[in-house]
Formats: sequence, structure tokens, C-alpha cells
Amino acid sequence: GGMVHEAASNAGWVNRNTGISGVSNNALAAISVDGVKYIYTVAGGLVYEASSANGWRNLWTGISGVSSDALAAINFNGVKIIYTVAGGMVHEAASNAGWRNLNSGVRGTAVSATSISGVKVLYTV
Repeated sequence: GGMVHEAASNAGWVNRNTGISGVSNNALAAISVDGVKYIYTVAGGLVYEASSANGWRNLWTGISGVSSDALAAINFNGVKIIYTVAGGMVHEAASNAGWRNLNSGVRGTAVSATSISGVKVLYTV
């Protein structure tokens, strides 16, 4: 129902509300950087970031015009990278580049991402 919950194996998988609300039911990504947990969500075509270090306050990244059905994120050598879909194309935005959303040239309607041996890898549908 647009509410983000967190459950952890060390807490008996109890589903706890983060307080993040009003977001897409389909676009959710999470990463960890230096022990801080980050959650990425989409609301009204805008990408938001919340972290365990800021009390889960949902802050706009500046990324707009994206699908509410596709979102992925990775920690790439300490840089937070978000993948979104807009107009049938996957876009990449990085925290060290002001979250500028750049077209990757990869077509897709959904996206998942990982990094392997210093290479960013996308999976799309």
C-alpha cells in the first residue's frame, strides 16, 4: 500500500515500517554503503533516497520522468548508482555525478543490476 517496511534475519524477520510512504508498489531498491542502508523509491515519476543515517527521511534525488515499475541500485566502489527506465530505455545516475540521469543505450521495461569484478552488469526485460 505504498509503505516501505524493513525486516531482518537478526530481528526474526519482523516487518517494521520505515515511515517511508506514498511510493510506487513496484519500484524499490536497497543497497548498503559503509554500513549505512539506503532505500530508493519512485513516487510520481521522481526517484527518492532515504537512509538509515537520516531517519529514513525520503529526499528527492533530482531524477524525474521515470517509470514507477522499474528501479535498481548498486554500490559500485563506494559510489551509489541508480538505474531507472524512461521511454523504454535504461538510464544510469550516480551520486558522484549529481544524480544526472544518463541514457545507457540499453532498451528495457524493467531493470536489475549488480557489479562483478569491477564491471557494472544490467539485466532487463
